[in-house]
Amino acid sequence: MKKILIIGCGKSSTSLIDYLYNYCMSKNYIIQISDFDTKNLKFFTKKYPKIITKIFDVNDKKLREKIVINQSIVISMLPAKYHFLIAIECLKSNVNLVTASYISDELMKLDYEVKKKNLLFLNEVGLDPGLDHMSALKLISEIKSDNGKIKSFKSHCGGLIHPKYDNNPWNYKFTWNPRNVVLAAKGQAKFLRNNKIIQVNYPDVFNQTEKINIDQLGDFDSYANRDSLKYIKLYGLDEIDTMFRGTLRRKGFCESWEIIALLGLTDDEVYFDTFNKSYKDLILSQLFNKDNVIDLKKEIELKISRKISEETYNKLLWTELFTCNRRLKNEKMTLAQVIESLLVKKWNFEEKDKDMIVMQHDFEYLKNNRLLNKKSTLVVYGDENFSAMSKTVGLPLAIATKLILENKINYCGVKIPDIPMIYEPILKELEDHKINFKESVVEV
Repeated sequence: MKKILIIGCGKSSTSLIDYLYNYCMSKNYIIQISDFDTKNLKFFTKKYPKIITKIFDVNDKKLREKIVINQSIVISMLPAKYHFLIAIECLKSNVNLVTASYISDELMKLDYEVKKKNLLFLNEVGLDPGLDHMSALKLISEIKSDNGKIKSFKSHCGGLIHPKYDNNPWNYKFTWNPRNVVLAAKGQAKFLRNNKIIQVNYPDVFNQTEKINIDQLGDFDSYANRDSLKYIKLYGLDEIDTMFRGTLRRKGFCESWEIIALLGLTDDEVYFDTFNKSYKDLILSQLFNKDNVIDLKKEIELKISRKISEETYNKLLWTELFTCNRRLKNEKMTLAQVIESLLVKKWNFEEKDKDMIVMQHDFEYLKNNRLLNKKSTLVVYGDENFSAMSKTVGLPLAIATKLILENKINYCGVKIPDIPMIYEPILKELEDHKINFKESVVEV
């Protein structure tokens, strides 16, 4: 009898668990979920009575060994830094592994041993990374098969608030890990534009955005992801002139977030004594060396040596970073931790709220001496049962797991879903779940 183990069952796991539970019940397979949080486990046992649960601490080596052995496949939904620990146990126990995360350098070093054991450690099979690869590769294959020569490829993806629940001036709420949002785009972004490699440092990445419009949704900004250049080879686009991969935010968000970054409020290195200090006192003293300011807008402009618009200033005021008198309870915090602790309240994703996933691929290619523009757009909304993020992360993972269990993927090693044998059946089945791309082609 086949056994499926899912390690980590937070918000993004709901669709994954629902799909695989129903699949296992139909096949008389065993499904087990493990998590450190007993509340998560109780939630799923109430909904899925035949599911097996086990409290799990990833730092417990003996427990890691014990939990993986005798499984047919393991899906790790833990933070990416823990995948390697799970992968080591899967390798020892001859168990296939699936994750939604980018392949780390240390995980890639296991490739030879994984191949030797004829195992598959399939990664990057969620939303981004995952659906972005699969849908892009399918389109690239179709364009090339139709004798098209791709000159430009831009890909954008974002987890956003559903328009009906968009009720703050930033047009944003935390639908995903808040810390990742606060620390986003640190480091250098690299992309190709008109045959020129562009390198952008933090936080300039927020003022060099791509402007895009999504039909019926309006205007968005897309800030560059860390390294778009490596996808040129991965996607087989050696003759391309422009290659850009970015993260979507509503128009105006990036302009305002850049100011927060320029002020140093996203610094996560230096710790300050924060106990019993108010947000206002801490931030004003650190930024302006003052307990109070008469003209906050002027002080901000002097600090960053730049004028800011009224719209941006109003966004900053709305955060209450400069005015909140609530007192911090932690002994020591970085400024990034401080603003995160306030923004989780201001950008709180409430029980009634729904989210939205938007992804768009934008190709320019030559065919029969004509320059064509092809756009492929995915919009998924959260509903009463599952968030859009849960659906677009969890369902590709679940379908990939099923394909591996049914021996429909003849692939081994540490891999991503970069071959038709994997991405075609996943994309096809996702259409049954109303996760499908709408395409348009126009002459430029």
